[in-house]
Amino acid sequence: SSGKSSVLEGLIKKPIPRDSGLCTRFATQIVFRRAVEERVVVSIVPSLESSQEHRQNIEAWGREVADLDTKTFSKIMQEAHEQMGLIGEETTAIPRPTFSDDVLRLEISGPSQEHLSVIDVPGISRFPLKA
Repeated sequence: SSGKSSVLEGLIKKPIPRDSGLCTRFATQIVFRRAVEERVVVSIVPSLESSQEHRQNIEAWGREVADLDTKTFSKIMQEAHEQMGLIGEETTAIPRPTFSDDVLRLEISGPSQEHLSVIDVPGISRFPLKA
């Protein structure tokens, strides 16, 4: 653990779920904006390589949440994994991907927010290069 979750928790001022089944398997962009009203908007930005069907499903998913508490954040992470095709009921013999090129986007607005954007990416795996 490199402490990324602790840094993100400090920025969003909310605990981040640390369920081992919900580890970072996609990039997460957290955008902070100063605004009159407090709001949290959650969406998924599809990969440029996404099929049209996947893109439409991803773009249709999204919501505004009243509070980004631990339970809500865990539910959002679970749903994001499902929407990106990382978990869910197996329907084919083709295994599900381990990582997604889609990006989970959280936009946190309010009068006390500073303008800042942070991207959390999955950990880097090291594989030996073939000669």
